[in-house]
Amino acid sequence: MERDSETDAQWSVQTGGPAGRFLQIVVRKQGNVSWHPQVTCRGFGVRKGRAYTLVFRGRSDRPRPIRVNVMMAHAPWKNLGFSAQVKLDSEWKEHRCTFVSNHDDGNARITFTGLTPGTYELAGVSLRPGGVVGLEDDERLEEDSVRVVAWSQRGVTEARRKDFVDFLYETEQKYWWGMYRYLKDELGVRSLVCGTQLSYSPVHIQAKLDFIDAHSYWKHPVFPGRPWDSTNWYVENTALVNSPGGTLASLAVRRVGGLPFTVSEYNHPAPNDYAAEGFPMLAAMAAFQDWDGIYSFTYSHNSNFEPGKITGYFDINSHPTKMVHIIACAALFLRGDIAPGRKVLSVPLPLQKERQILYETGNPRSLTAAKLGLDPRLSLRHRVQMVLDGSADSSASPRWPSLPEDAQRFLSDTGQIVWDVSQDSAGYFLVNSPRTRLFTGFIQGRRFELGDVKLAIGRTRLDWATVSLVCLDGAGFSRPGRILIAATGWSENTGARREQLGRHRVTLRRNWGRAPSLCEGIPAEIELPVPANRVRCYALDQSGRRRSPVSCTDRNGHAILHLTPAARTLWYEAVIR
Repeated sequence: MERDSETDAQWSVQTGGPAGRFLQIVVRKQGNVSWHPQVTCRGFGVRKGRAYTLVFRGRSDRPRPIRVNVMMAHAPWKNLGFSAQVKLDSEWKEHRCTFVSNHDDGNARITFTGLTPGTYELAGVSLRPGGVVGLEDDERLEEDSVRVVAWSQRGVTEARRKDFVDFLYETEQKYWWGMYRYLKDELGVRSLVCGTQLSYSPVHIQAKLDFIDAHSYWKHPVFPGRPWDSTNWYVENTALVNSPGGTLASLAVRRVGGLPFTVSEYNHPAPNDYAAEGFPMLAAMAAFQDWDGIYSFTYSHNSNFEPGKITGYFDINSHPTKMVHIIACAALFLRGDIAPGRKVLSVPLPLQKERQILYETGNPRSLTAAKLGLDPRLSLRHRVQMVLDGSADSSASPRWPSLPEDAQRFLSDTGQIVWDVSQDSAGYFLVNSPRTRLFTGFIQGRRFELGDVKLAIGRTRLDWATVSLVCLDGAGFSRPGRILIAATGWSENTGARREQLGRHRVTLRRNWGRAPSLCEGIPAEIELPVPANRVRCYALDQSGRRRSPVSCTDRNGHAILHLTPAARTLWYEAVIR
């Protein structure tokens, strides 16, 4: 049994049960990582393409799910074709799971993990070759009695699995292409028509429509019990900026060359403390990747457009630290302040390869440039796209730059975007364009250079902040014009009752609190490349009107704007004369 210093768990062999002896595991406390404690059995190998059947009997002190895997017993610890959630209850029950190995590996292991506090008992564990069938005795093609093959049903022949994938593919193709023809040819629809988000349907099928769409969420709410249970959920309270690429790279590797690409759902759901980073980072990356449309999900779920508080996971109309940077997002993406990447990395996805991947995975989500061998982090340096049969680049042999596994700093080939994780758990993301500058990330006492604009942020609750600067009507930060500055950090509703569940998991259950939302003021010094006598700065009220002047001093011929929590605002206006 594997455990860490935080794990409180014991195991013992007991007499009795369905096999004469059984393993009893008593867990009092989980460890620092979700898989501790885990019970493992190693010392065997598997062959790619061969079928195996895992059998065990299990029970627990009350109904509980556990996860069972067959995986490598060594780095990089990859899954070898089987991972499933199994439900245990108070009665002994046999579980029989057949799968086909996806790798040759001479040092494999079985793991039982996801063991929350409680008592578990396992008996009669075995792993044997074989166990697949083609058609059952009561299944005949002529009688339309062949049953659907569930993805979790691994005990069927390779031919049957391929037949079923082909059936699904042809059914989808007929539906999507038929509906598209009906809308365009019979109804005369002129608007662009898309099918569904790309991870739900094969690429070649969706590419016959007018544009490609994808969705992504950073740390979507998790519901351990009943779906969308408002009393039993959590979000992982971590920052994207510490995970180079993250959701943004996962979107980039779905792009299809030659077709418009949109992201019609994106968010960093509340109550993630770092949510303000989401849309500015998306806007910058979308502009750099030359995507065609990005959407928040969502502005509001109802017609109460000014509730004065954060109302749930997704609505941004009432989320102050998300909304206040939207003007910067529009400048980065719509105004085109970020230039598209100079180099395009094209990854061929032939139709035959698409079908092969679907045979192996059964899941269109796996149809990405990353599955085809491209390091997703390359999307932080260059534009990325898949190319399909018949396109100009589809026959080219892919040759891509390599990135070290431990790369810590990523600079876009335009020089306008930097993503830096050189300090552990203290990453930051910078944008330096002629008319928009952005910082989001962890501070660690560092001073940040955004081209000719310098930024020094003081102490904040999370040692983290997001600061955006947008030239509203001037040609740059040294030219006459108005600059909108937004500075945000921690935010939460009055009276919100947050629970810490461990391992970065947080929940409010139904205790979201009441209006008004409370936001910390960010202490910062911003250096502009003009003399102080040319600059006036004002704190703005919630409607964007000037409320009070902000101190502006001179340092070596440059203006220093002094932002303080005393200004009681999230945004400022600087005027260069």
